[in-house]
Amino acid sequence: MVPLYLSGAHSGSAPLSANDGTLAGSLPTGRDSYQDLYVYNPSSGASKPMGREGPDGFLPYAPLDPRLDEPQGLTFTMPVLKQPLPLAGPTELRFWAITEASNMDWAGRLIDVAPDGSTRLITEGWLRASFRAVDPARSRPGAPYLPDDHELPVTIGLPIEYRMDIWDIAYTLAPGHRLRLWLSSADTPTHEPLEVAAAT
Repeated sequence: MVPLYLSGAHSGSAPLSANDGTLAGSLPTGRDSYQDLYVYNPSSGASKPMGREGPDGFLPYAPLDPRLDEPQGLTFTMPVLKQPLPLAGPTELRFWAITEASNMDWAGRLIDVAPDGSTRLITEGWLRASFRAVDPARSRPGAPYLPDDHELPVTIGLPIEYRMDIWDIAYTLAPGHRLRLWLSSADTPTHEPLEVAAAT
């Protein structure tokens, strides 16, 4: 298990992103450790229905570039790879967040960024803030077990730690490519927008 950290340092690779942060190999300090923010947009996620998940019911399989969704969330991108980077097994996104709503959805994606800047979805995960409870006895490193059997309160303005389970995958990024994490609060239309979030 190799940890990566969300850094505020600009990667210079995601001009449409609200923050253009970096996926760093060490814990960020100083200005790079500051928090980032974005405005909730219930329409984010538009690039996915015709992407990795297949057709949306009336269109043939037509993979779209996930850069379409960059303005509706935060991105964190690794430096250009000098050698292949294999990804295999469980992946967990652990983060702290503050929301101005009484509940919130989180959507996370791992994305392959090609040398020409085009992007491709690798895998993803979702988490509703009120169902963030983790069962430590059934969890393992990189794979939190979320029983979804009870809700926890979400206090407006209070920093809360979240552990998102990202779907397991076996994938190798080629030299010259980059790994990107995209974090947002909607994944429409595959997930219906959260009513209380849209009201804020």
